[in-house]
Amino acid sequence: MVENIIENENVTVKIDREPNCIIKMEVTASPDLVKKARKKAVKTIAKDVDIPGFRKGKAPADILEKKYPEHIDERWQKVIADDAFLAAQKAKHTPVLNNNTQIIFNMKSHSLNDGAEMSFSFETDPVIPTIEAEKFKLKEVKRKKVGKKELDEYLKQVQLMYAEWNEVTDRAVKEKDYVILDIESLEDEDKGAKIFSDTRFEVTKKNMADWMRELVIGQKTGAELEGVSKPDTDASAKEKKEASDKKVKVTIKKIEEPKTMELNDDFARGLNFPSFEELKTYAEKMLNDKADQAKDDQEKQQVNKFLIENHDIDLPKSLVDAEFNHRKKQSLDNPAFKSKYDAMSTEEKKAFEDQLRQESKESVGLFFISRKVCEDAKIPLEYEEVEKEARALMLQAGMAKAEIPQEVKALSLSRILLRKAQEYILETAKNKKA
Repeated sequence: MVENIIENENVTVKIDREPNCIIKMEVTASPDLVKKARKKAVKTIAKDVDIPGFRKGKAPADILEKKYPEHIDERWQKVIADDAFLAAQKAKHTPVLNNNTQIIFNMKSHSLNDGAEMSFSFETDPVIPTIEAEKFKLKEVKRKKVGKKELDEYLKQVQLMYAEWNEVTDRAVKEKDYVILDIESLEDEDKGAKIFSDTRFEVTKKNMADWMRELVIGQKTGAELEGVSKPDTDASAKEKKEASDKKVKVTIKKIEEPKTMELNDDFARGLNFPSFEELKTYAEKMLNDKADQAKDDQEKQQVNKFLIENHDIDLPKSLVDAEFNHRKKQSLDNPAFKSKYDAMSTEEKKAFEDQLRQESKESVGLFFISRKVCEDAKIPLEYEEVEKEARALMLQAGMAKAEIPQEVKALSLSRILLRKAQEYILETAKNKKA
């Protein structure tokens, strides 16, 4: 798409914007610019070479041109390109994406009398439309209830964390037991790949898939069982669609029963709480905070969906690729996921990577859109906010460096911009309702 043709005393420039935020410039430089570039090139070559009888940098131009014609011409073309690009940017500023962006140029012709013709290609920022926050409609999100049932379940999990596990050897698996299992694939293309290894499962409807529970109940330690992993009959349509039936082998390594401590003041003091009531108060507050956060996250996800689905923008491929590679590396650095990934079929790996690429596009898109929201709404952003967020990220990752890496600053900036944009749009929606 031709954006425009501009000119000044030094250059005539035709600017085309192509997909993936690629800018193509066709530039014609004036003879005057080219002549000045020639002089600059000769001067720089003079500083780089030794000519007998002359101090460095003082050799006459005609001697240099006879002795180093190819070097001068190469340097000349580079100076023409640099000066012409600066002149073109002065005539019509077209931002280069970032400091790492490569600017590719092709010199088509150059001469002292006729000037020069060349082309440039580089990535630029995406064009973001104005975001009309008032068009966002917030759907009600029900906050998860935190009552006695939820508190009891949390305390049960805390008990299990500090339980003494006793192996059962004189009977078969029954409901409410805990079992240590190995599960491996029996599918042809990834046969033998471990899906789970030495993993504890609770044999209950709530915590174990129906197919697995039916397979292990009544079986003893050491049993090697073949079955088909599949969604439960009462699973959601989405879960059924995303999960595929898979032939697997399940090995029962152990049957266990937990010996838990009584939930009393002694138990609480072992966790550094003065009393069991203090532990319950802490747990209740923590669960309520999580429920508030979950509600807040769901509302913000609605904002993200509004921004992504209603504002389809062209994005720089290099940024999407970088985000994709970063996310994939993070996933594969997790040993549990790496094992699961290695056990995937070719089709499943492709589906995973397609989903990851879509998420990468959305992440990059949200950065530019949220930045636009903050700019248009004149929402302030302080350097101290970015540094504080970056320090928190480094602390979470166990990084103790005094200097904040550039990639951590970039992630912090992205998070803060999105958070501010989300809060602004939610506030606009709630004020409109009120």
